[in-house]
Amino acid sequence: VGAKLGVSASQPNVINSVSSVEVGADSEYKYGIAMHFGGAVDVPLNDRMTLHGELLYYTKKFELDLKVDRGFDVNGAPITQEFQGFETQNWLSLPLSFEYTFVEKKYNPYVAGGVSIDYLLNAKLRSERTRGTSDAPIPETSFDFKPIRQNINLSALLAAGVKLKISGGYFIAEVRYLYGLTKLNGDETAFENQQ
Repeated sequence: VGAKLGVSASQPNVINSVSSVEVGADSEYKYGIAMHFGGAVDVPLNDRMTLHGELLYYTKKFELDLKVDRGFDVNGAPITQEFQGFETQNWLSLPLSFEYTFVEKKYNPYVAGGVSIDYLLNAKLRSERTRGTSDAPIPETSFDFKPIRQNINLSALLAAGVKLKISGGYFIAEVRYLYGLTKLNGDETAFENQQ
C-alpha cells in the first residue's frame, strides 16, 4: 500500500470531426501537462508477477488551436479567424495492471500491462477567439463540456518502471502510456451543450 504522485501529458486522438465551418489544415491539438495523485496497492502473485491497483484523482489537459478561413477583406487580404481553447478534464481513475519484474535486486525493473477504468468528474473549456488582424478578440469564455463527454472511459495501459528499495518500502519511477478504447464523445451527446 502506498501513495502515488505523477505528471501526465494528454492529447486527444481525433478520428472524425464535425464542424459547421471549413477548418484550416494548420489547425492542431497540442499536449497539455497536468498532475495526478492517489493511492496504490500491490498484491504479489509469485516472485515475478504482481497485481497492481490504484485509485487516482487524474487531471488531463490539452490545447486546441483552430484556424478558419473566412474569405477576403475589401483589399483582397485573407481573413482568418482563430480559436484557441484549453480543455481541462478531471477524472476518478482505477488503473489495474499485471507487473512483471525482471530481477530482484536493489533496483527492480518491471513492465506492466492492464486497463484503466475512469469516471469523468468535470470538463471545462476555456477559449478565446480572434476575428482577424484588425478586429478586437472576443473575450475569453468558459464552457462546461461534461454534457458532451462520455462519463465512463476505458483505456489500455502499458508501463515500464523501476522499484528502488528504501527503508522497508519502495520508491517507484514509471513511464506509462494510456490508449483510449472508448470514445470520449458520442453521437448521443455531441450537441448536448448548446451554450
